[in-house]
Amino acid sequence: PVLTAGHLAEIAHQLDALELEFMAQNNEGGIYSKDYIARKNEGSNNVDAAGNFSIQVLKTALAQQLTSVTDGNDSTDSLPHYTPHLIKQAGLKDVTEIQGFLCHKSDHWFAIRQIAGRFFNLNSTLQQGPVPVSHFQLGTEMDNFKAQGY
Repeated sequence: PVLTAGHLAEIAHQLDALELEFMAQNNEGGIYSKDYIARKNEGSNNVDAAGNFSIQVLKTALAQQLTSVTDGNDSTDSLPHYTPHLIKQAGLKDVTEIQGFLCHKSDHWFAIRQIAGRFFNLNSTLQQGPVPVSHFQLGTEMDNFKAQGY
């Protein structure tokens, strides 16, 4: 894999350091503020002990792999957002030509990706494990997730 757990952990720690540096430089007490002390004591907000990474870590890692992309509304962002316009903008015939998607809402993210020519919903909250998603239903699934706020 291009992105290893070690690489993601390194990004998580870099983001934690940037967050603390920003908090230390604010005009509300800096390193002596209650917020700074609490944030420093709570540990990482970007990776937990089980190895779950925040969406910020994933976006940073993927952005390092990508050059310049835009979302479906033509505004600059670190990652494209799924819209039918994105498919046309990228010169693709349909949604099945995209190899994978990150779906994010609140503190939960999951991937829908193509493995051996077939798409799977890899949401860790699904008790049955990875769920196959047919090429036919992929566009509908992505539209549904977008409507749900992902």
